[in-house]
Amino acid sequence: MIFVSYFSDTLMPQMLIILALLMAGRIRG
Repeated sequence: MIFVSYFSDTLMPQMLIILALLMAGRIRG
């Protein structure tokens, strides 16, 4: 289950940041 905690701790925030950037870019563009 270490992999699951690693996945949730590292990839999830990155995905949220990427989604936020995409939304911001779409609103700007």
